[in-house]
Amino acid sequence: MDFRTLSYFVEVCRQASFAKAAKAAYISPQGLHKAIRLLEQELKTPLFVKTDSGCQLTPAGECLYEFAVRTLEEYNDTLEKLEDLTRPKTNQLRIGFSYGTIGSLGINTLVEFRQHHPHIEILHEDLPDLRCEQKLLEKQLDLAVTVAPFDQAHFHTQPLFREPFHFWINRQNPLSTKARITFHDLRDQRLMMVGKEFKSYKFLIQGCRRLGFRPNVVLTTSEMELLRQFVCDNHGIALTVEHETRLPASEVFTSVPFADQVWSYGVSWLKNHKLTEAEKTLIGYFQTCAQALEPTALPSSISR
Repeated sequence: MDFRTLSYFVEVCRQASFAKAAKAAYISPQGLHKAIRLLEQELKTPLFVKTDSGCQLTPAGECLYEFAVRTLEEYNDTLEKLEDLTRPKTNQLRIGFSYGTIGSLGINTLVEFRQHHPHIEILHEDLPDLRCEQKLLEKQLDLAVTVAPFDQAHFHTQPLFREPFHFWINRQNPLSTKARITFHDLRDQRLMMVGKEFKSYKFLIQGCRRLGFRPNVVLTTSEMELLRQFVCDNHGIALTVEHETRLPASEVFTSVPFADQVWSYGVSWLKNHKLTEAEKTLIGYFQTCAQALEPTALPSSISR
């Protein structure tokens, strides 16, 4: 029995599903089943029974769950204390930004922060949504500005801001005259948007599937200029967010809000991580920047 296997076991308990747990733990379903099977062999007792909706704990599983949760909490606390002892006494912070979030907060955000706090060094990188979360989970980042829906199983998140989704639409397209776009409008449209490493991709695909069709996504890219060119050439419509539409008006294309659909983000950190004073300072600064973007800035919930 090791800590990793215990963490897999706890994840299955929380998800009540091997498939969901495998996805949350970043392991293949086959690998997860094997780990749990070996754990059951070691303990000489079954831990789960299958149900119509997934799986549930046996009495032995319930006993192990209490032990596993307590053990993992103590293990993570100890790791954090050891890291504090070995961590260089520096105010260097590693932070990842999901693509688009720094543009929403303001491109000069980090420059202005360094001017106010020259003793705090920032190392930052822009990443696709899922890669940003993965690097935070692997402790390659101290903080990450992540996109909703937030991973509440692994991270604490201070919500910062939300803004509407929009579509760029060529003025020759009849949709350009609508006050807003709905999922129904996307049927039979050619779409260009960000790819599978972004949460908005899954959100759009699932929204269309709920209405019984799969959207015609002809190309994926994270380059906003390519999206605009795609629309200018009237090859289809492109999903974007409000702050990307604040360029000078174009005679060729316009932007139309995506009805009641919003893109939101916040700053996240690992649940077992105790925030340093430098990290608290940076999070507070992000909150100040977000509040300047009213009316959709989100209230503070930081207490760690």
